[in-house]
Amino acid sequence: MRNQRNYRRVSLVHSIGLILPTLALAAAGSVSGALWAQAKAPAKQEEIFPNMDPALSLLKQAQSELQKGAEDFGGHRETALQHVNAALTDVQTAIDTFLKEHPTPAGVRNVVPLEPVPAKPGDPFPHMDNALRLLQKAQAHLSAAWHQYHGKEKDALIHVNAAIAEVQKGEEYYRAHNPAKK
Repeated sequence: MRNQRNYRRVSLVHSIGLILPTLALAAAGSVSGALWAQAKAPAKQEEIFPNMDPALSLLKQAQSELQKGAEDFGGHRETALQHVNAALTDVQTAIDTFLKEHPTPAGVRNVVPLEPVPAKPGDPFPHMDNALRLLQKAQAHLSAAWHQYHGKEKDALIHVNAAIAEVQKGEEYYRAHNPAKK
């Protein structure tokens, strides 16, 4: 009788010893799975595209500023505008493609427009300077964007860099051809 009790006791302890680690692994797996899902999920609704949405907004504002700019920048303003339009197309294509591949519930994106950049008093070309600042901010967002947009974020960044160079060339052109208005 005593041997049977000891055998049952040992058998029970052995069974518990096998079950507990299995339960612990299962619990750890579900906790780590939940943590991983939380890490993948955006913190807030408007953060589905934390860099692409602001870049899109900044590019639209830069486009508006360049359209308002004066005509005497030696064609550089127009070239910069072409690059901004191409970058806008690339960013929008990247977002649209991502949404097709990863459907999200309706109303998840809540993009808040950015505040316009004020012009400096006495600036001879405020729209070009504002466009330059907006493009530099868009450049930072595109540089920080995830690499899940099939290279469109890189294409947009190339166009933004080219637009920045054109705005700077346009300002140099203006200064060289209007020495009294520097």
